Amino acid sequence: MRTAILVVLLLLACDRAQCCTAFCAAGRGLVLAGNNEDFSNPSTKIWFVPAEQGKYGRVYVGFDNFFPQGGMNEKGLFFDGFATERVAATGSVGKEVYRGNLADRAIAECSTIDQVVALFEKYNRTFLERAVLFFADATGDSVIIEPDAIVRKQGRYQIQTNFHQSRVKAGEVSCERFKLAGSMLKDAGENISVELFRRILAATHAEGENSTLYSNVYDLKRRVMYLYHFHNFENVVTIDLAAELKKGKRSLDLPSLFPRTFAAETFARRWQRQRERLVAKVDPRLYDAYAGRYELPIGATLAISRERDRLFVDATGHGKMELFAESETKFFLQSMNVQVTFFRGAGGRVDRLSVRQDHQEMPARRVE
Repeated sequence: MRTAILVVLLLLACDRAQCCTAFCAAGRGLVLAGNNEDFSNPSTKIWFVPAEQGKYGRVYVGFDNFFPQGGMNEKGLFFDGFATERVAATGSVGKEVYRGNLADRAIAECSTIDQVVALFEKYNRTFLERAVLFFADATGDSVIIEPDAIVRKQGRYQIQTNFHQSRVKAGEVSCERFKLAGSMLKDAGENISVELFRRILAATHAEGENSTLYSNVYDLKRRVMYLYHFHNFENVVTIDLAAELKKGKRSLDLPSLFPRTFAAETFARRWQRQRERLVAKVDPRLYDAYAGRYELPIGATLAISRERDRLFVDATGHGKMELFAESETKFFLQSMNVQVTFFRGAGGRVDRLSVRQDHQEMPARRVE
């Protein structure tokens, strides 16, 4: 699968309008986790990665860039990611920078929250300056990984939405989705069930430009996922992880698993119109000036290269994605709403670029 520019895209996708919700709870012999994935890209996917070479088998859900937005492994370890406002990661700046997707490594190698915490405490967490991660395991333990804090579960349940809990005092949370999920879980007491989680997801789903594109309830002891599409909680697809992993490595278009709905297809058509752009005709010789390596503030490196009359971007050597010209200095990815703009310095040499998605922008300086 392609992972090019994915660390960057995870951070750039942190639009304040996003409003994902996740929670976990244990009771009456069940350990459940639930989440709503809210975004503007309807091209959602589900894919399966069988166990190999000491790594656990796992299922992921996300978008057509195949960057895992959430998932579960065969040991019942769950995770989900959340966009947040930027918070500088100062406490781990002297630690080793992990050149890859640390959440994927956690799901591939860990089975407990203690193992997840130990893994993340080893590395620099600058890559989480605009995001937080939520993990839960089959024992009912859970944790929130922030750029500069680790928030362990206290009590019967834990909830996460798009803010840093370590920076908000108890009782001062303003997020209505967080408060609504908390109220429903508190009222339920020990009466945890898939039906309860379905009702909480329905109550906290979003509509509009960033709609709830899919929802999941994970039974972490049984390794079963209950999957819903485009905030339609009447139709459910049950995913037995052990059975699916036996079918080998594969990916599926998530909408294809469900009956067609007018709302979902209208949303998808609007997205397609927004991302269709005319490709400008420019002299490919310009690409020679853009080719090179560019370093982002998060430590990742973008490699820009020319191949004949085409321009490509590659993040830390993970695979190339083609850039299409919008003008002589502005380019875009057709598969995502991402724009790359090149800038020249005082001497006329291209010395920097910026990567922009929606309302978020990140600069990168050229390096030798």
